[in-house]
Parts: sequence; structure tokens; C-alpha cells
Amino acid sequence: MRVQSSTRQFVDERLPKPLEQLSEDELERKQHIGRVTTQALTYLTRKFTTLGFEWTLPVVFSKSTDPLWPDPGASIEKRIEVEMYGETVRTTLSMIVHKLVACSLLHPKLFTLSPNVRVEKRERRSTGWHIYEFTQLDFEARSASSKDIMRAV
Repeated sequence: MRVQSSTRQFVDERLPKPLEQLSEDELERKQHIGRVTTQALTYLTRKFTTLGFEWTLPVVFSKSTDPLWPDPGASIEKRIEVEMYGETVRTTLSMIVHKLVACSLLHPKLFTLSPNVRVEKRERRSTGWHIYEFTQLDFEARSASSKDIMRAV
């Protein structure tokens, strides 16, 4: 950590820099990542819809987000909770509950691009493998065999 002299704010050098602080090379790299991400997501979402999957929107806050919580062996350090209309809700750690219910009751085949927020144990932050926020492509198919899933994948 260092202190910025002009603003006297602490700056954590491990956090992403604001766009206006990026070099030309860093901006170009971000543009390339955006283009690759766009192409990959376009391909994947088109493939799933072509295979008859319905695209469902993610659940960001919910009273129930992960049936395995609390798992003593998990790396999750804490859950982000907020109060809405007098009830405590949590950020999505996993869409597993929501997609299983939706698949069993509404959509025989579905997929979602789901944001996940996971505050993992501090020792994991320097591994390069663990991030506190990510989006995952997740899918369910009712009555599908493992061969059906492998063929789709």
C-alpha cells in the first residue's frame, strides 16, 4: 500500500486502476480482452439457445443462495448481507438453488450468466486463482443424461 500525496488517500496497488490512470498499452490490452469476451459470450449464448436452452436472468440478492453454507471447509470468509424492506438478503454465491428450482418447475433446459461475489480467506488473495467477483456461465438440463451433457459441452 502507498499513500497518494496529492489526495492523501491510501491506494492498494493490487486493486485495478481507474481507466484514466492506465497507459496506452494497458488500455489496448483491456480492449482486446473486451473483444475476446464479446466473441466468446456471443458464441456460447448462441450455442445454448440453438440447442433449445432458455436464457434466464441471474438472481443477485436472495434470502437463499447456497445450500452448502456454512461449510467449515469452504474458503468463504464472509457473506455480504444487506437489509431490504426489513429482511436480510445476501449476494449470490451460487445460482444452484435458483436454477434447480427453475429447471424443475419452469424451463427444462436453461442457462444463465450469473454474477458471483465471494469474499474468500485473505491468504487466497495472492494466489491469482481466487477473485472476489466473477461471472459464470451455468446451465441445467432436466432429464438429460451425462452423454447429453457431454455432447452439448
